[in-house]
Formats: sequence, structure tokens, C-alpha cells
Amino acid sequence: MVKLIFIILAGIGVIAALMVVSLKNVVHSAFCLIITLFCVGCIFVLLHAEFLAATQILIYVGAIMVLVIFALMLIDSRETANDRRFHHQSQWVIIVGVILALEIVIFIIPKSKFIVNPEKMIAQTAEAGGNTQLLARYLFTDYLFAFEFASLIILVAVVAAVFLGKRLSPTGKRE
Repeated sequence: MVKLIFIILAGIGVIAALMVVSLKNVVHSAFCLIITLFCVGCIFVLLHAEFLAATQILIYVGAIMVLVIFALMLIDSRETANDRRFHHQSQWVIIVGVILALEIVIFIIPKSKFIVNPEKMIAQTAEAGGNTQLLARYLFTDYLFAFEFASLIILVAVVAAVFLGKRLSPTGKRE
């Protein structure tokens, strides 16, 4: 039963993710992203990771997507309608995408452990004191560099968003 629910949620999530990148209306894309993030949160529930599910749904689906939709409503659609949709670099993007996909298939998937023993995982979680304690232990020991690197990327994205969000005044200066 759990596998069937997982397959349904994964299918809906993948279809919604494909719609995020293929729809022309950015608001519709944002709503499809909400569906994708909600499906990921539901999959966390199936994995008995209730803390991650609550975080996923409350923070990403709730707060972050409200900010995204609010920002989309502030964008001048007439100004962005004149922008070119595809640029000359599209062939390079396709080549790099294919290379990255091949790297994942050749190097990462064979070394990954996709078969998880649920009893062992539940016992390990109970031994650690719960999902939150186990997550914190892994996050701040084994994956500390990845955690700090992700926070650096988020900081750069926020600074870039603030810089790009400033409009040019008629005199040519940024407001």
C-alpha cells in the first residue's frame, strides 16, 4: 500500500515539476511548484520523517511560495513579454545537461544505496532519540560542509535578488 501511494505521489510530483519548466505563465508554474513541493512533503511522511514533512509543507509550500507568488505579482508583465524566451546558449545548456545526466547515471547511481531496510532505519531513529535529533546529528557532523555551502548559496541568491530587484531611475542610477 505504501509503495502504491509513493508511486502516485512521485508521479504527480514529477508531472508537476515538468509543468513548472514547461508552462508559459509564471503564476501557473508557481502553482505547479507548490504541488511538487507538497508531494515531496507527503513522501517524507511515508518515510516516517515527520519533522522534514512539516518543515517542507510549512516553510516551502507555505511561506516561500507565498513570497514567490507575491514577487511574481510585482513583476511588470509588459516589460518581460518583450524579452527573448530562448537565447543562443540553448545548445550549450542541452549539452551540459546531457553530460550531467550521464554523470549521474554512470557515477552516482551505481554507488547509491537505494535499498533501505525500514526496520533498521526506524531502530536507528529511535536510538538517536527521534527524527529531529538524528537529522541534527547528521546535518552538523557528516554533512556540515554541504549545509554551510547551501547556506552560502542562499546568501548569494538573496544578495543577487536584492541587487536585481532595484530598478534603474530615469537618470540611470539604481533606486
